[in-house]
Amino acid sequence: EFFKDEQDRNRLMDLPEFQREAIIMERRETREKEHERFKARQRLKKGEQQADKDQPKRQSDQARRAAEAKERRQRELEAEKESSSESEQEDYHSRPREKERRDRDEKDRYQDRHDSQDSRREPEEAPAQLTLDELEDMRLDRDKLVTWVNEPWIEKVVGGFVRLGIGKNSLGDSVYRVCQIIGIKENWKEYTVTVNGKTKKLNTGLHLRCGGA
Repeated sequence: EFFKDEQDRNRLMDLPEFQREAIIMERRETREKEHERFKARQRLKKGEQQADKDQPKRQSDQARRAAEAKERRQRELEAEKESSSESEQEDYHSRPREKERRDRDEKDRYQDRHDSQDSRREPEEAPAQLTLDELEDMRLDRDKLVTWVNEPWIEKVVGGFVRLGIGKNSLGDSVYRVCQIIGIKENWKEYTVTVNGKTKKLNTGLHLRCGGA
């Protein structure tokens, strides 16, 4: 029933049906909401009561865990103390042996220094120098290099020698230097060479070392 009393019933019955149904529906929704709030309060109250019952058990569990943690920490401290004591005893017994070892090492180093001062170094042999004829036999001319430049084994020319023109002297004569090939440079600036009447464009260069440079 959604009527407050007989007078309210008569008043609603006199209203048009759609208006009467709207009021009744509104009252039904209000009653349902109140019922839900009532059940929520009941559940909350029941939960609080259960929490009050469980509190002593939780406190007991917390106290037990705290006691276990304290006992475990106590055992760890005792183990650390025992380990520290054993380590100190080992250090005490090993100190004489360590001192003997240091004294022996110091004596050996002194003897090594003394022997080194008394010994004589044998003279180092001077590096062999190549003659002009030997260099000429080892020299790679430009035609060979141009022919080999695209071969997969071009890297094998590293270590060989070439003749490099560096200009002219005061008398107008061409001046050359013998240089050693120490590397191959790819993607060099493109240049043109003529070999056996044929023109060829290249972009591979040689990395040279002349004298001590």
